[in-house]
Amino acid sequence: MAKVVNDIAYYTQVPTAVAGECVLGVMSAIGQRLVNAPFLNSHIPASLFLITELPSGQGKTFANNLAGKP
Repeated sequence: MAKVVNDIAYYTQVPTAVAGECVLGVMSAIGQRLVNAPFLNSHIPASLFLITELPSGQGKTFANNLAGKP
């Protein structure tokens, strides 16, 4: 995954932390249907809550779109 993160960061010119967060978000969405996490007396889908703070136009959407490509 490190190569994917570095490639996205290089191509979109965003920090590697932003590219990594995009990749983690996509991986979480893919795995969500496969993993149910124990929660109190039941199970809920595993998921992440991710927040990326960059000014508008700094490449967040572009990086996220690249991370989500097959």
